[in-house]
Amino acid sequence: MGDLLECPSEARYISQGAVPEVVKTSADMAPGVGVGRLLENLGPDVLTILAAPRGLDGVVTEAVLHDPVVGQPLEAGDLVLAIGTSPASEEALRLMHEFGAAQVAAVAFKLAGRPSDSLVEAAVASGVVLLGARPEVPWTRLYSLIQTALAGRPSDPDIGVDGVGAGDLFALADAIAATVGGPTVITDSLFRTLAYSNLDHPIDDARLHSIVDRRPLDAILRRVEADGLPRRLKETEGILRVDQYSETGLRPRLAAPVRAAGEVLGFLWVIEGDVRFGKAAERALSEAASIAALHLIRHRNRTEIEQHLQREMLLAVLDGGSAADGLASQLGFVPDEPVTVLAYDLVGADEAELLLKRDRALHLIELYAQSISRRSLSGAVENVIYVLTPTGTDRDRERLVSLAEESIGRVRDTVGLNARAAIGSAVPGLTDAHTSRREADEVLALLADESDGQDVGDADALRSRLLIRRVVAYLRRDPGLRSGPIARLVDHDARHGTAYARTLRAMLAEFGNISRAADALSIHHNTLRYRLERIRAISGLDLDNEDERLAAALTLRAEGIPTKR
Repeated sequence: MGDLLECPSEARYISQGAVPEVVKTSADMAPGVGVGRLLENLGPDVLTILAAPRGLDGVVTEAVLHDPVVGQPLEAGDLVLAIGTSPASEEALRLMHEFGAAQVAAVAFKLAGRPSDSLVEAAVASGVVLLGARPEVPWTRLYSLIQTALAGRPSDPDIGVDGVGAGDLFALADAIAATVGGPTVITDSLFRTLAYSNLDHPIDDARLHSIVDRRPLDAILRRVEADGLPRRLKETEGILRVDQYSETGLRPRLAAPVRAAGEVLGFLWVIEGDVRFGKAAERALSEAASIAALHLIRHRNRTEIEQHLQREMLLAVLDGGSAADGLASQLGFVPDEPVTVLAYDLVGADEAELLLKRDRALHLIELYAQSISRRSLSGAVENVIYVLTPTGTDRDRERLVSLAEESIGRVRDTVGLNARAAIGSAVPGLTDAHTSRREADEVLALLADESDGQDVGDADALRSRLLIRRVVAYLRRDPGLRSGPIARLVDHDARHGTAYARTLRAMLAEFGNISRAADALSIHHNTLRYRLERIRAISGLDLDNEDERLAAALTLRAEGIPTKR
């Protein structure tokens, strides 16, 4: 039990970290989930009650990532996640009154330790439940957990696994925990946490980490992967006892794959307490696994719809325009947060093969992007996959090249598609993401045009080549700009079979070095000197003039003149 937060007489006293027993009221019959039940499902490791001036009988209908800059409308029943707002700021106090006027159910701030008295007083005055979120839990992870908990109609775990509403994974986890007799975690087929029980069973660090970070500890992952546990889990038809990793802090547990039509949809994990699980527990878990398939299918279908909508919003942001301003908070981004766009061009396959394999490649690239930020978003346009990721630190930016190299290697080895990857520059915020996307597209085109075998390009490292590429593209669109000395040279070469334009291109590329230019053209030095005199005479170029040399070099590129024989 934490410190008691004393509110005025009209408020209830709520112990920090405790969730009182939920009393069923008319609110339980309304759409949504009661605040108390929702917090019970999530547990104190995710959200802590700081003040509940009117108790926990209100109903949460939706989680909202609230961006104070965009100022999206609020509705009664919202659970507001106050991204980008310090709980110690005057803005937080102002928002509490705004939330109260909108009759939102609750608001959560990122908070370590006790809240300020002024914030608690503002919550009491507004009548809004005040919650504290652990600073290390990403907003998007918290949002995902709440949305999963809201997705189904919560059931009392005492009614058994059969009575849980379809798709309600938190209620399902509670029901399994009560039936089998241990804390339960439900993961997808990639071992990412979807839901977990909260029935006051003892847990270990691995389960706590999986709740906060959505995945097991790295040390445990490496250990079990080296031991082949993921493969055994997917191959087993029954219950697998996992008890050989005590040195990692992993308590013994039972694991059950959840299958439908031969496909592994996910896994059920039940942690053993002080008493070893017997055959009855294994039978109960086996029955739960067969029932869980329907729940995971329902969850997957809903998730796929949400992902589709999210990707549509992402592509709208990458297209630019005013849409980006209103979509930032819906995509989990905060104002003025640097972002970068990566683009992957899938190559070396016909249209039918690309269609079959693109979604697998997208899924793999998404997983790699999560290593930079869990808020990374991905979407595809034809054969190009885009990733939008926050890059708030120099280290985030530095890791993008290695991420691109590793992910295209994995796509090649696992999916059977070759790919090139391009990294746009970091831009100040989501409204400028289209600029980073344009640069990534330009880098992809640069990699495709050049034959040096480079598969990954960074716009920051290729800035000079991108600038020249844009200028050359402009020159090609306007033939009038290419008239003059170079046009006379090109015309003379065409009529007389000479190579003066190529000679000039090689000479300019070698910065006027006669020896290197002659070697590049495989001609004698004296022959090159003779050609330069003829070039001056035919074109009228003043090669001693810096501007004329620069204009000539760009125009030669626009004309597609090579530097070698």
